Amino acid sequence: MADLTSVYQACAWLSSSLFAVCFIPQIYTTVRYKNVEGINPWMWILLLLAYGTGLIFSLGTWQPPLVMNFGVGVVIATLMLVCHRMYKK
Repeated sequence: MADLTSVYQACAWLSSSLFAVCFIPQIYTTVRYKNVEGINPWMWILLLLAYGTGLIFSLGTWQPPLVMNFGVGVVIATLMLVCHRMYKK
């Protein structure tokens, strides 16, 4: 049986990369149209808390794919909250 460690690592990096960038289209649209109508800030606050605690865990256990995912997630959630504050009417 082949060693699957490299396959598992590739899946971890791919999954983390996709999760890390999945909210970028929303941020792009929000900045482009300067409109946050219909965007609930509590979702982003909870997401920031989830990513923040995940980042603490992943740093403590040193899991690089998760560090990247949660680190980018913290930045993205923070950016979205800043956009919500700036563009709220």
